[in-house]
Amino acid sequence: MHPIAYLTCELKSRDLPSRALIASHLVEKGYAVVIGQQWSIFDHLRIGIPHGAVLFKSANKLQAERMHWGRAAGHVIFTADEECLPSAVHDYARTTDPLAAESTHVYLALNELHAIALRSAYPAQAGKIEVVGSPRIDLLRMARTTRPLPQDYVLFNTSFGMIRSTWGDTTMAAGAWMKAEGTPPGPVREKLVKDRIDFETAAFVETVALIDWMQEHSGRRIIIRPHPQETVEHWTERYGDRVSVMSGSDPIPWMQHATFIVHSESTTGVEAAILNAPVVNLSPPLAWRDRLIVSEVNPTVTNAREAIAVFSSGKIPAPKRSAQELFPMRGGERTAELMAKALPPPQPMPAFRWYHGVRHEMHKTKFTVSLEEMRALVSCSVTQLDDSIFFLSP
Repeated sequence: MHPIAYLTCELKSRDLPSRALIASHLVEKGYAVVIGQQWSIFDHLRIGIPHGAVLFKSANKLQAERMHWGRAAGHVIFTADEECLPSAVHDYARTTDPLAAESTHVYLALNELHAIALRSAYPAQAGKIEVVGSPRIDLLRMARTTRPLPQDYVLFNTSFGMIRSTWGDTTMAAGAWMKAEGTPPGPVREKLVKDRIDFETAAFVETVALIDWMQEHSGRRIIIRPHPQETVEHWTERYGDRVSVMSGSDPIPWMQHATFIVHSESTTGVEAAILNAPVVNLSPPLAWRDRLIVSEVNPTVTNAREAIAVFSSGKIPAPKRSAQELFPMRGGERTAELMAKALPPPQPMPAFRWYHGVRHEMHKTKFTVSLEEMRALVSCSVTQLDDSIFFLSP
């Protein structure tokens, strides 16, 4: 075992800042870190790299298979299921694949409720679970961003990655989602897919109606930030230059400075609540939303008409519960502490080879980072190993 940590990232805007926070704490403790796009790190788990601690971002079936590779190769596996950030308590454990629960050495729970759900679903793995919080939430609590636009704007964080998918059609999108989740064919899978498609279809109609009204009556600029799995063409083709579509950009500045935020059961709703941003969850009362906690931590309306009434009043109702209470403090620092505890004491790392990999264009779109961007995020020595892969050292 070597004193080195590997931090995997899938989406630049969502994953990189929180991984950089963890990396900074590890480097301060004297440890070396490899951080960057997950596909290259996954490949190297099998090619052979110095054994260390590997942090996975979620616990679905696809990630679980890579955890298994890493554990078999001699790495210490850490799992943080960020996919369940917006989940309702009764659905917390669903996104953890049994192989992930088995393969991980330390499972980083978001909060005590998450830990309770995991212990109940996987009692044999209960001793692996540590409540740490979320580095993403840490960053939101500290966020002090620059205003992205001088004028007032209304922000729509859309999440129609099933019915307007980058995969090209709903069937392919559903297949990719269920493959990642590891849900086998059968009634449960069919209901999950149907519930999500039904919800997105209804929410899309209401979102379009609200955007149309906003354009005509609000006098404010409209900003649309699509989900990373959602195509932008349906927005640009529908509205042209009448709206601004900001795909792939950091959501935090846009949320922190918006005069009004609308989404439909998106993780960004939880983030907006932490930011104390003026957010409304536009959520038709269908089965899918019962799987999520967003409608508890956001003021929620069921259609465009109700959203218009809230916007016109200038008063956003209080949510049912505070998002702040859901997540412990110091998620990034606590994660680094646990990873350091699993590693030998810090010492200089011998040079090792990182093999050049070839990535799919979709992967490049999800995560491409330059050496200059990485150096701007961390205060330490940074060496680029390959496309969007970096070696950090004290």
